[in-house]
Amino acid sequence: SGDYTIHHATNVGILAGLFAKWVKYPMANVRELFMSGVLTEIGKTKVPKAILNKTGKLDEDELAEVRKHVVYGYAMLINSPLKNLKNVLMGVLHHHERCDGSGYPSKLKGDKISDFGKIIAVLDIYDAMATNRSYAKRNSPFDIIKVLYGDALAGKLDTRFVITFTKKLLQSINGSWVGLSDGQRGKIVYLDDSRVTSLPVVQTTKGDFIDLNRRSDLKVDALLTAQEAS
Repeated sequence: SGDYTIHHATNVGILAGLFAKWVKYPMANVRELFMSGVLTEIGKTKVPKAILNKTGKLDEDELAEVRKHVVYGYAMLINSPLKNLKNVLMGVLHHHERCDGSGYPSKLKGDKISDFGKIIAVLDIYDAMATNRSYAKRNSPFDIIKVLYGDALAGKLDTRFVITFTKKLLQSINGSWVGLSDGQRGKIVYLDDSRVTSLPVVQTTKGDFIDLNRRSDLKVDALLTAQEAS
């Protein structure tokens, strides 16, 4: 889990830097959002290894301990040379808060949650679902977008940030190779990025074109890495 936590934090940092550029943040804020993303999991260094590495379901006490990582992280940063970078600290403290008050550590609602916290919440969910973990295999971007969009409609995530992220994500995966649920591989040749929940048209290695919007029996299993696609 140590390796996973480091990879996850790095990925979230990279996504945060990209996101800050997409929303045209000034350079100082781009750097701060990147830092906040990279540091989101730093508090996990204070959570017992046995809990972090547990493969089964966590009991209530263990879950409560894992959830303290946001408070531990904030405490570490407030006692560090970064203590004056309020945006960075708020991103770390708030990235598990949810707009409807269902999050942690403080059950904050709506505009009580910092923008950095709201943005990193989206990126954190995306990366956790997009990565192979000890207890779950990675999900396809389209399944993750459905989850993010559902959370936005349910009032948990900030709709503005979900829509910005999914539009850019859809643009960036156009042309990618994917594995389909029937074992075929194909390349995304068309994607309507004006509809958040649109599915791609894929050309298979046999040359067939499949519009996944019209096929309830077939779905994208995962984006393929360069090695998997070759």
